[in-house]
Amino acid sequence: MASSNYYDATVPLFGDDSTQVRTMDLAFAAVNIIFVIVTLALSFTRVEANRENIFFGIVLILVTTPVVVLVLWFRRGDLHPKFRYLIAYMMTTNILLCMSGMGYIYFHNGLCSKP
Repeated sequence: MASSNYYDATVPLFGDDSTQVRTMDLAFAAVNIIFVIVTLALSFTRVEANRENIFFGIVLILVTTPVVVLVLWFRRGDLHPKFRYLIAYMMTTNILLCMSGMGYIYFHNGLCSKP
């Protein structure tokens, strides 16, 4: 027979996460958010904001949007736990994209002092 929780919509589909896993997920998401905000601030708020920086900021927003949607679906319990690895991979590539963008904006656009 079916269990008593079979028709209960409030029970998580794949069970609850431990507090350690939840803390690691939130810490990784916080690092990702900080990198994205700093990169967007650098790309849009420069005095000489050229087309490449604005284009990079728009691309960063477009790349970050599916990650946010997947995280929301995962936290709601609509995704299988194996999607955690896909979300971690996408967040890691997002952080690397932010790091390369910050390096490009910093070194190529003359923010660092030239000898």
